[in-house]
Amino acid sequence: MYVWGYQPHFKVSINTKAESIFNNIKENLNPQIWVVGIWNEETDRNNPNEVDVVTTDTPFEKDLFSSINGIARGIYNENTNNVLISDKYAEERFHRRMKLQSKADAMNKILNEQYFHQNQLFYTARPVDVNGYLVFVILQLDNKAVLSIPSLTKNSSHGYTINTSFFEATVFEFLSSCTEVLNIPNIGENLDVLRRSGEEFIKSGAENFLNSLLFQFKGQFGLYESFNLISSQYYEGEEVSGGIIISDKNNDSLKRLIEFDEPIKLSQHCILQ
Repeated sequence: MYVWGYQPHFKVSINTKAESIFNNIKENLNPQIWVVGIWNEETDRNNPNEVDVVTTDTPFEKDLFSSINGIARGIYNENTNNVLISDKYAEERFHRRMKLQSKADAMNKILNEQYFHQNQLFYTARPVDVNGYLVFVILQLDNKAVLSIPSLTKNSSHGYTINTSFFEATVFEFLSSCTEVLNIPNIGENLDVLRRSGEEFIKSGAENFLNSLLFQFKGQFGLYESFNLISSQYYEGEEVSGGIIISDKNNDSLKRLIEFDEPIKLSQHCILQ
C-alpha cells in the first residue's frame, strides 16, 4: 500500500531531482530516494489500516523501524532538556518542530547503523503528517564519496549550528524543500514537485554555506554575491582564475608570502582581481 495515491509519482520526481543535483556536485555519490511512512503515534485518529509502517518500493523491512519512536523520544528529551522559552506560542512551535526533527534523527541513526558496512549514508528530511502517517523522505548516498568531500571540522559557532560544507548545505536545501512540498495535498499529481532546477539547489547550497561562515568569521552579508561577482568579471579581457581562503589570520596552517599594509574589502572587486 501507499500512504497517498501519488506517492510513487512523488518518489520518481524527487529521485530525478536528487540525481540532477548530486551527480553535478561529485561523481559516484549515487543518490537514491526512498519514501517511508510510519503511523503518527500522536494523532488522535485510529489507524484505519492494519499497517503501521509503509515501506513499499524500498529495500527496508518494516521491523527495522520498530524502535524509532523510543529512539526519537530519547533524542527529543536530550535536545530539549533545560530549554526555557518565555513565549507560549514560540514554545509550542519549538517543541513541535523538535519532536519531528527527533523522528528524522532517529531514522538517520537506525539506517546509518544498519547499513554502515554496506558503504551507504542516509540523510532524512523532517517528516510531515500525511493521512495520519509521518512521511519521511530519505536520501541515500555513497559514504566513501561523501567522506572525500572537504568540510569544516566543527558544525557549530557561537551557539549556532552551521553547515560544514557546500555539499552539506545543498543536502539541507534539498531536504527542506522535500518537507515543504509534502504539505501540499496530493503532491505528485503534477511533474517536478520541487519546482526548482538542480542548478538552483546547488546555488542555494553555495550561498547558504558561504553565509554560514559569517558566524565564524566577521564579514559582510552577501558573501556569495561578492564571490560570484568577482569570479565572473574579466581581467584585461581574459577570464580570471584563482582561489580565496577563508580563515583566521593567525591560523598556523597558512604561510604568508605577501601581506598588504591595509586589508582589501570584498566590495573592492577590481582591486581584488
